[in-house]
Amino acid sequence: MSAASSNPFGDLPDPPQSLPTGPWAGEIVKAEDVESGPPDPGERISILYLMIWTAGSAVILAFYRQAMSQTTGQESSPLNPSWLQTISALLMSPLQGAGVAAVGLMVWRKFSGGRSFPNQPGHWLLVISGVTSLLSWPVYIISHQLFQHSSASYLMFYRLPLMFAFYAVAAYAMAKMPGENRWRKMFLVWILANMVALLGMCCFSGSFIRTSYSSPFPMIRLADLSIGVLVPLAFLITGILDKVSGAKRDHLHWAGVACRVAMIGQVGIEIVRMFLPVR
Repeated sequence: MSAASSNPFGDLPDPPQSLPTGPWAGEIVKAEDVESGPPDPGERISILYLMIWTAGSAVILAFYRQAMSQTTGQESSPLNPSWLQTISALLMSPLQGAGVAAVGLMVWRKFSGGRSFPNQPGHWLLVISGVTSLLSWPVYIISHQLFQHSSASYLMFYRLPLMFAFYAVAAYAMAKMPGENRWRKMFLVWILANMVALLGMCCFSGSFIRTSYSSPFPMIRLADLSIGVLVPLAFLITGILDKVSGAKRDHLHWAGVACRVAMIGQVGIEIVRMFLPVR
């Protein structure tokens, strides 16, 4: 009799295999949960962000009001009338205020933890705008009192330090974006364009009240106006190419790009100033 016929119930099945146990078994489950979860949406514009933006805009508007109050009682300059200052304040306060809000968010995340910020090119556009605004306004108010009749001192103690501060912050932002070759090139173009504007201002500056846009030399004036339009448009084109290539960007990135493009409005104000009658 064979061994098989000795068992009237036939061959028994193999015992069930137990699941593998070990310290790595739970990690497999965690990895599967992570992969199946929704993607990180990044920074989203919420009510809290809008409140911070409003607060940042109020800070910039307060600086504008302080600067305008310094000329109260003085003869209004034909190149910078009060109504044009008001339009400039209403236009630029929300744009610079968004940068101030981004700086506040960066400081908050630095000390409280959470998602790193800034971590996208548009975030850095906001932060650079906020840093330069927070530096430029107090220095401007002080230098206006001390050097309002000396354009050379104004350039030395106001414009030059702030431009070098911009170069440093922009270069730091480029170092923090090692994988963003397209945006790194655009930031480099931005730096070089500001160097051209600074060179024209130092070599061909007029009186204190004149800005680089309202230079008395037509070619320098045209170059400055062109830079003020072309650089924001170049940022817009860079953002579009970035989107077409499939890059994932969040709301605050596009807010930074939009604020930089909206800076073209400042060129419009300077064009209006160019056509004001000089008494």
